[in-house]
Amino acid sequence: VKEQSLSLDVDDEDWWNMDETNVDYDAKSHYTLERVGARTINVKDTGSSSRCTVILAVNKAGGGMKPFIIFKGVPGGRIHREWTAVGNDFPADCIYAVQQKAWVNEELLLKWIDEAWKPITVGKKSTYLHMDTFSAHMMRSCVSRIQDCGSEVDFIPAGYTGALQVLDVG
Repeated sequence: VKEQSLSLDVDDEDWWNMDETNVDYDAKSHYTLERVGARTINVKDTGSSSRCTVILAVNKAGGGMKPFIIFKGVPGGRIHREWTAVGNDFPADCIYAVQQKAWVNEELLLKWIDEAWKPITVGKKSTYLHMDTFSAHMMRSCVSRIQDCGSEVDFIPAGYTGALQVLDVG
């Protein structure tokens, strides 16, 4: 990877690593924090098993791009209408989408490329995107769309996630 980095002549702020992560609404923990000697420890949760998926990307210089948050829902449905409503409380520095199972598919990865990836490639001499071998990442349509942005695409080989997929390790 180091040799490839030098041979491609890509600046650190243009060398990116992306991945998806599951975010539970009600994160359960096997640990609690309380002062030593406390007689009781209260743990509250909502009992929700709901989750969303977030696509995150970081570059070698330590920067990041807008999180792409995917909620469980239907395009045009209630959840979709909530973040598109005027005066909503959703942070403007995120990109939102819905999918039936709140997961990344070809359609949403193409949306991520258009709305998150493409804008950071404009005016750059070269950009590089490192991804794992998730099926949607390797679809011809997605790879072609990334390459259409003037970007080099590479996939992390099996067994190297711990060394090369900083978002999984972090």
